[in-house]
Amino acid sequence: MRGPLSPSINDEAGLLVDGFGTPSVVMMPHNPAYYPPLVEAAGLRKAKDLLAFERTVTPLPERLVAATDVLEKRYSVRTRTIDMRRFAAEVDLVKRLFNDGWRENWGAVGLDDAEIAYLAGQLKPVVVPELVVFAEHRGEPIGFAAAIPDMNVALRANPSGRFFPGVLKVLWAARRIRRLRVLLLGMLPEWQGKAVDALLYRRIWESGRARGYDWAEAGWVLEDNHAMKNALARMGFRVYKTYRVYERAL
Repeated sequence: MRGPLSPSINDEAGLLVDGFGTPSVVMMPHNPAYYPPLVEAAGLRKAKDLLAFERTVTPLPERLVAATDVLEKRYSVRTRTIDMRRFAAEVDLVKRLFNDGWRENWGAVGLDDAEIAYLAGQLKPVVVPELVVFAEHRGEPIGFAAAIPDMNVALRANPSGRFFPGVLKVLWAARRIRRLRVLLLGMLPEWQGKAVDALLYRRIWESGRARGYDWAEAGWVLEDNHAMKNALARMGFRVYKTYRVYERAL
């Protein structure tokens, strides 16, 4: 028995075990501090920790900018944003890149057509095209990254949960969102470790800053995914929350 995974590791995963004093972020779990001791008392033990990183409004490190400039020239890598006119085809591309890039990860479960269609339907209304970026090598897609505005900021403007006039409050608050969550990243295995992920993050951060966003969460990241952790550190991110997946033999 392993969890919480709702309903799989591709969705909300883990219990918050560190970072209780920070606000909840869209599509991430948030629970009281007594939850972890409660499940541990029931005989569940740590299976894996998942890390969330944050970055505030600071310039991108010069070394990262220079390295990604070199990457584009050396490997003939280019980036582009999502084409909303071809949304269904772009979603299918996301599924392929995500499944290929994550298939060797701990706990990986491939996204099927129904899952990706449901996820895309939920996210399409809040997609900012400049924040969904594909990397291509000589015209062939090799990776992608996607960020969305942190809609939890707007939802907190309607604590009653009532539709009216709550929906008006949420829509008004959504105009002032300055927080992003980088929620998806997929890279073909043969391109992993070549700083393409850094290039994608750079494009999202630059586009986000141009639109007034000044804070971003990236994650989650497996605690033993040292390559990704190091890449995020080089981009100026720091760990600020930890989630834990538990397990128990049956």
